[in-house]
Amino acid sequence: MALEGTAARMAAERRNSHDLILLRRAMGRLDAVTTDDIDAMVRGNRQFHTAVWRASHNMSLIDLLERLDLHLVRYPASTLGTPGRWERSNGHHRAIVEAIEARDGDGAEKYAVTHFTEARDIRLSLFDESI
Repeated sequence: MALEGTAARMAAERRNSHDLILLRRAMGRLDAVTTDDIDAMVRGNRQFHTAVWRASHNMSLIDLLERLDLHLVRYPASTLGTPGRWERSNGHHRAIVEAIEARDGDGAEKYAVTHFTEARDIRLSLFDESI
């Protein structure tokens, strides 16, 4: 959560016009995904977050997030399939993009942390249900 929040903050501070194009395209792809295609949801979500990371222009942070992503991808259940999560997630994504566009580092970080806090809480609930 802290790394993703930092990436969003840095993206707001360092982004360029090319980064904004990539973020808007990623958001457009997310808007086109339906909730009956979990693979497309996961793929689109990963593409969106990768675009935020790259917009941070911080190679050390990107490296950490990519390595962390390699470990997290092994979890078979996605929080995105939880009822209502896809819509809330895309609302968070939209807010992150708007904050990055506005160069609002505080807002971008806040929305990213909120987004990942909710994902963490859902993941913990899924874990509790499985034991």
